[in-house]
Amino acid sequence: MDFARYLLDSGVLIQAHRFHYRFDFCAGFWDWLIEAHEAGLVFSLKKVQSEILDGGKTDPLETWIQKLPNSFFLNESADPAMFSRYRELMDYANKSNYTAAAKKEFASQKKADAFLVAYAKANGFVIVTHEKANPHRLSQIKIPDIAKSQGVSSIDTFQLMSFHAEATFRFLAKRKVIEV
Repeated sequence: MDFARYLLDSGVLIQAHRFHYRFDFCAGFWDWLIEAHEAGLVFSLKKVQSEILDGGKTDPLETWIQKLPNSFFLNESADPAMFSRYRELMDYANKSNYTAAAKKEFASQKKADAFLVAYAKANGFVIVTHEKANPHRLSQIKIPDIAKSQGVSSIDTFQLMSFHAEATFRFLAKRKVIEV
């Protein structure tokens, strides 16, 4: 059975680390990401890695990223097909009705969004993002909207997990009293 391959947006990792799947109580999520990568399903891009590591502070997410195999973060700059799709994507964005500020932000070489869409299109990936489609908001180019315009699918983490994970949450009764 063939499965889609997935590219993670930086927001997926950042939000998981800060909110839904913090390292201190949900290590299973992070183990699952590694297993899904080893199965050839889950990847991200070097641009995403740079977005996260360029924050300048060391936190559990940065530590986890530094321990990942090199194959987890695909090198978008070594993919000629991606650059062809990137040029097409930039042409599309520049001809769109988005504001000049939105186009400038989307084209920033420090942001991974455009590279994710171009790489996904060139290589048949689905993008995993927590951004929500909002095609009428012209002040910001959202990944789901621009991806859809390019024939690229996007889903969120919860959809990804529903496709490829089993329920593993287990109640743990702690005897410690939490003061509020």
